Amino acid sequence: TGQGSGVIGPMEVATDGSWAMFPLTDENGTGMSSGSVSVCLCASFDGADDDDAACSSGAEFSALVGRVTVSVVVPPVLSTAVTSAVEFELAFGRVGSGRRLAEAWSSAIAITRLQLVLLFQASMRTAVHKSLGLEGVGIPADAVETTVRTLRTTESVSRDGTPLLQAAVTFAAQYTAAPELMLWSTCSDASVLAYLRSVGSNPLPEPSAAQYRTCLALPKAFDIMGAELLTQFRAALLQEAGLRGLPVLNSRTIKLDPADGLRSQYVPPSFTCAQGAPCQTKVLATKPVLLGGAVLALRGEGVICGSLTVDAGNILATSRVVPGFEEVGGIARLQTVPTGVNQLLTNWGTVSEAGWYTLCFCMAQEASDCVYDKQFDQTAGWLLVRGVAEPQPAECVAWAPCSITSFGYGLSTLDQIVVIPEDEKCGVDGATIEPSVGDNPSANPIVPLFQEPWGARRFAMSVGEKVGPYRLCYCPAHDGSLEGLPTIRMPCTSTAHFSADAGILWMRGIDTADFFFSAPRADEPIAPLSFTMLGLGLLAGLDSVLLVPWGEGTCGAGAVVSEFTSPNPLSVTSAAPLTAWATYNATSEVSFLLKQATRVGDYRICYCTDSTSTPCQDIRSHIH
Repeated sequence: TGQGSGVIGPMEVATDGSWAMFPLTDENGTGMSSGSVSVCLCASFDGADDDDAACSSGAEFSALVGRVTVSVVVPPVLSTAVTSAVEFELAFGRVGSGRRLAEAWSSAIAITRLQLVLLFQASMRTAVHKSLGLEGVGIPADAVETTVRTLRTTESVSRDGTPLLQAAVTFAAQYTAAPELMLWSTCSDASVLAYLRSVGSNPLPEPSAAQYRTCLALPKAFDIMGAELLTQFRAALLQEAGLRGLPVLNSRTIKLDPADGLRSQYVPPSFTCAQGAPCQTKVLATKPVLLGGAVLALRGEGVICGSLTVDAGNILATSRVVPGFEEVGGIARLQTVPTGVNQLLTNWGTVSEAGWYTLCFCMAQEASDCVYDKQFDQTAGWLLVRGVAEPQPAECVAWAPCSITSFGYGLSTLDQIVVIPEDEKCGVDGATIEPSVGDNPSANPIVPLFQEPWGARRFAMSVGEKVGPYRLCYCPAHDGSLEGLPTIRMPCTSTAHFSADAGILWMRGIDTADFFFSAPRADEPIAPLSFTMLGLGLLAGLDSVLLVPWGEGTCGAGAVVSEFTSPNPLSVTSAAPLTAWATYNATSEVSFLLKQATRVGDYRICYCTDSTSTPCQDIRSHIH
């Protein structure tokens, strides 16, 4: 503007002086080149230097307004998402007499859990597209994504012998707007539903077509047009099943929940990797201008890239390196290309920590030129590393059903967990799958109550028959794709896929069933006889023993309290020093005192390892 390079006067000022608008251009007035600049304000007063001219020296530009970054990477898009739930039923062709529908879907009805998820996703996407298309809302089918959060199924057989599969699915539907539709930064759930429900009575101001697509389309599909959406979903199920070669004869939709949890935000390109597995992302540009450089990963989504202050020019980028990317030192160096391209591949090696990350890009001729934090000023994308947050201890009781809850990021209903010996490592092909634990690996997890659907999974393990510590390894089922959610195609068929260390499983209880004791019959009380048993994680004063006549009952649900021994049940005391076990102290030896036995015979010694699922006040908890 004639005031010197980089000095710009306002093009418009509010009459009350509350704001001013400045055109940011280069010295030729044609627009800024790529990179970042700090915007500093001089409030038109003199006194910071020796002359009488206002805003004549850098010292007078004392107020930092902010930073402006002109980026070469693709701009963010507006993503709008809602959550819902649907129940439906599929009828399958018969597969031969005497074959069960439960459990082994692939052998019973020729469909796997993965195929069911993919069938649902494609059908719901088509249903949303078609139902909104009838209302004149132009949302492309490929702009809507559905992600399964939970999946529960029930298998049955109809009266005429037709195999039936009932499914209840909670899911998220997400619409990504094209850049030209980025008009609203947020969508208020209350105002959106107020507009939808007021049409025809006392309508609010009608939004533009772009605003309608961005914030109103998904809530309308699930809230106002629920019946039409169910009709389209049922038809899509049959059509998709036919295209995929699945033996579905008919489909029936039962219930659809209204839209909930409306959320919109601007998002850069999104990438997904799995914890403990090789990870790659991309730097994407709108034009072929990329030559090379480096990418810095920062913990969290939406983290600001580059230095925020004017005097931060000497802060090294390595000072912001976060754990998890040890193989590349926290900064991925890009291969230099001789001519500009519109995408560069970024290799992160094996990422060890799950979570959300912001990817900050420094564009340079050579990666070695990217040294300072301020150079990594362009947001190249968000990265979700799916897996467990950190190893956490879990505890189970031997000979009792057990459930294990894992917490993390981007967890899926198709994830699995496996139990291996404690001294082995996760993610190793050929690791020993512990044979003493039933349902190992464990699949089909559910979301615990009051937990974020993508943040926790609970696995139902079967009975463990051998006490001791074991290692838990998590398989974040993924397909290795570079973009988007869900990532669900890792089959979890090899122990190498169980790459995330989920913690130690502590299996408590008596370690054998081969104890034999003898005691004399005595109609009168006798001197107490002490009997000792061995195990791990035993708790004196809480655990107990129940004596059951051999021919009259069993341990557990069939327990019968013997009237010929006393006391019964019997409390146990510690017979060895306390040592560290899981998160507390326990003993490896306990004893119990028998004071009277009035009938000759054999008795079962049933042990109760006290826990929330096996309280020793209940005789049925004496299961071992």
